[in-house]
Amino acid sequence: MNKMESTTHTNNKESGRSGKVGSFLPVFLMLVVIISVIGLIYTTKVVKQEAQAKEGMDEPISDNVQAHPYAKNPVFWAYILAGAVTILLILYLASTWW
Repeated sequence: MNKMESTTHTNNKESGRSGKVGSFLPVFLMLVVIISVIGLIYTTKVVKQEAQAKEGMDEPISDNVQAHPYAKNPVFWAYILAGAVTILLILYLASTWW
């Protein structure tokens, strides 16, 4: 076996690392499905509330939400959760590859 074939053979062994990432793919896909279902349920709830608001049956904003407008906003929580999951995924992948 010459030097070129030896290098190619070694590189093929190293490409086996993708198997570790591939084994977590079903877990991440399930998380995506769960988050999507929760988002769909939440969206339908908001649409129903909007329909009620147009009919004049709107509810006043609670004192708790008025006191903490950012902490009670689900969009901010989604960004925080997505950032945390991304950072954890990067740290995990970095620890398994090096």
